[in-house]
Amino acid sequence: MTKTAAKSKVTAEELHPNRPTPQQIADWKEKHGKLYKFSVNDKKGNPLFVILRQPKMTDMEGASRVATKNSPLSSVAYIVRNCALYIDDEINKNDDYLMSICAKAENMINIQEATMEEL
Repeated sequence: MTKTAAKSKVTAEELHPNRPTPQQIADWKEKHGKLYKFSVNDKKGNPLFVILRQPKMTDMEGASRVATKNSPLSSVAYIVRNCALYIDDEINKNDDYLMSICAKAENMINIQEATMEEL
């Protein structure tokens, strides 16, 4: 007779012990202002996420340097990687996860309409 061990569900804390605490997030908000959390599920349905600070002008300049006509996501990936205060390792290791995050991260860049008038 073979006994099969019952599979126990692994918690998010066990899978990702270095995830930020609520206090760390509060400290980041105080230091950086706006924060954004983007989530994607891995192949097993476990949530993965990244926390980004609002991009600054220097981030946007760096993103424009890496942007190419053949890879429009490269500039957004630059923003994600450079503005990440926390990112689950699996997101960096799996292009599908990173592309999903990049597709949504594009929305955090708020470019306001400016007006111009001749004086």
